[in-house]
Amino acid sequence: MVNVAMKILMLGWEFPPFISGGLGTACYGLTRAMENLSVDITMLLPVGTWGCNGSSYKYVELEAGSDENPANITFRPVPSELPNPYHRSHPLRLRGAGSIGGYDGNLAERVDEYARRCSAVIEDESFDVIHAHDWVTFPAGVALSARLSKPLVAHVHATEFDRSGQWMNKEVYEIERKGVTAASLVISVSQYTADILVERYDVPRHKIRVVHNGIRPKPFIRRRYHDRNRRRIVLFLGRITSQKGPYHFIEAAEKVLERTNNVKFVMAGWGDLAPAIIEDVAAKRLGLNIAFTGFLRGREVDRAYQAADVYVMPS
Repeated sequence: MVNVAMKILMLGWEFPPFISGGLGTACYGLTRAMENLSVDITMLLPVGTWGCNGSSYKYVELEAGSDENPANITFRPVPSELPNPYHRSHPLRLRGAGSIGGYDGNLAERVDEYARRCSAVIEDESFDVIHAHDWVTFPAGVALSARLSKPLVAHVHATEFDRSGQWMNKEVYEIERKGVTAASLVISVSQYTADILVERYDVPRHKIRVVHNGIRPKPFIRRRYHDRNRRRIVLFLGRITSQKGPYHFIEAAEKVLERTNNVKFVMAGWGDLAPAIIEDVAAKRLGLNIAFTGFLRGREVDRAYQAADVYVMPS
């Protein structure tokens, strides 16, 4: 009996080394975890976002820079002007992921255009399931699922309520709602997110599977990088948005610094709240004890963790 591999069409918008946050790393971990299963993965990526040559798009492991792609994955470039919605440099912004001011351009139109180009790239090929990551690729997933008559799996890493709180963007919410409604199965990264999908998006609970993000244990080398005043280092590393709780980190820093000046707080990352947080720190005259690194990647992330005495995740 011949064992025929399941064919998965996966839709993403970032993958290492072209990343801006956790989604690309999560996609890598997911595909690596499925490497020993009987599955073949074709992953569509918007090459216009990164300015990379589609014909030479290749995975380079972040930690070592030497590992090859998972053996069962093939990358397919999709020519696209789709911007990375979480990157600080592109001109299109949305509240909760780009800037305080909400949209400065029509990102929704770009998302729809990406969906049309994905359909054009996939012509007469056959797949068993369509797997779409987060709202940016949901319209493409819905369109391909309908055209190919194959089930859609919507993978929800965060919802608009997580990213934006009370400033929810209705257009993004509607894209998310249509995606999870059309999906045959919804993967949620936590029970908390699953509850939001049930309560806010009317997704039947039986249609949701909670699959937590995993880790790949590796040796951790502690390195002491005390500054010249030999202060202890407390690290925040993540996107500086309301979802990640950066103001809680600053409040905690204030309380600690009332008792001792022998601590340096480091905020690694960037996001829509970063400028306001920096201004707040300056206004409170805490700039000597709270440092901002900007966006880190690869070995820079490793060094930040190695240097820290304490890592804080106020998300």
